[in-house]
Amino acid sequence: MATALFYASSTGNTEEIASKISEQLKGVDTFDLSSTDVEKMNDYDKLILGGSTWGDGELNDDWDEVFDNFKGIDLSNKTIA
Repeated sequence: MATALFYASSTGNTEEIASKISEQLKGVDTFDLSSTDVEKMNDYDKLILGGSTWGDGELNDDWDEVFDNFKGIDLSNKTIA
């Protein structure tokens, strides 16, 4: 079963943590949502999703921009963290 980490990072903090997680979990493909289509999630059985929050808990810009497409992904039969 293939595993991927998808993250969005505005200031670099989430990117740094995603990199550390990826280093520890050998074999995990890592994608920055600012340059990756969320449809790529369909290629994986296990997903790790990461992102920061802003203000009163709003999504950061990269997640906000892809959220409508993300809602269309079939997440059934996937393990998600």
